[in-house]
Amino acid sequence: MAVDSIVLAGDRKGARLVHQTNKAFLKLRGKPLLSYVISALDRANEVRSIHIIGPSEALKQLLSQFHYEKPIHYIEQGENVFQNIWFGSLHTFPEYVRGSDYQDLKSLPEADKTIFLATCDIPFLEPKEIDHFITQAPAQDYDFIIGITRKELLIPFAPKNSEPGISFAYFVFRDIIFRQSNVILLRPLKLGYVMEEFIPLVYGLRYQKQLKNIFKTIREIIRLGIGLKAMFYYLTLQSSRSLEGRGWKKTRDLIRKLVRLENVLEYIQPILQTRFTAFETIGPGPTLDTDNEIDLETAEKMFEKFKEIQAQILSGTYPLPKEL
Repeated sequence: MAVDSIVLAGDRKGARLVHQTNKAFLKLRGKPLLSYVISALDRANEVRSIHIIGPSEALKQLLSQFHYEKPIHYIEQGENVFQNIWFGSLHTFPEYVRGSDYQDLKSLPEADKTIFLATCDIPFLEPKEIDHFITQAPAQDYDFIIGITRKELLIPFAPKNSEPGISFAYFVFRDIIFRQSNVILLRPLKLGYVMEEFIPLVYGLRYQKQLKNIFKTIREIIRLGIGLKAMFYYLTLQSSRSLEGRGWKKTRDLIRKLVRLENVLEYIQPILQTRFTAFETIGPGPTLDTDNEIDLETAEKMFEKFKEIQAQILSGTYPLPKEL
């Protein structure tokens, strides 16, 4: 059954601006970044409605030149990205009034519904990737599912020779090397602690290349009292990520043997107090974001070539690299 969708397009606390501008309004090949995401959602078979949360009047004006088949709803943003995820989710319930007790929604027939969430800065997102994530992710068994994309699917878009590209920092496990994508499936009325405490905590520490965030994460692990195993997992993953970034692959592969993704996911579930997992995207679109000025310039220059590679990946005809 088709689901409601949310697109995060806010520009308040927690949002990362590019050229000092809300990324939703930035232009790629003459069109707003946001319009690419909305177009993909509009063409996806498994999406029934689109809810955009951000500066609502400005966003409505921005998209006034485009025609979409599916219902588009504009929701005024909150004070930060966490409120936007929360408000956006709750506003997919027609009965919800901002400021009211969301617990009242639990008696509705759709109280257990799943929602698809995406950010506004993934212009290469394709309907096929959306439909696959919605239909194939184990939404019946989990309430919060983050998208992840294998390194193999992203290497073709990295810089090489004289061509620009988009580089990523990866999570490195024994069984998989991946980048977290910009899509999520969530069952909002099941997520109390995750929405109110854990997501804000993790989001604030998301830039793990920064030494200060590494120390903050270690401090939080100690504060939460979640055990030595959590510290072991974190330090092992940090070590393998750092080695990956330096290109020291032999040493990286020795370290990564110590941790499997499923072990970490099983350990995290009780900490999150919810049914949580990760699910692989079928293509690179949900992860190819324009997170900074350089990536936006790269997307502008390489747009046709990136789209061609993506199409080949989705059709299974692109020779993916085997050496990681």
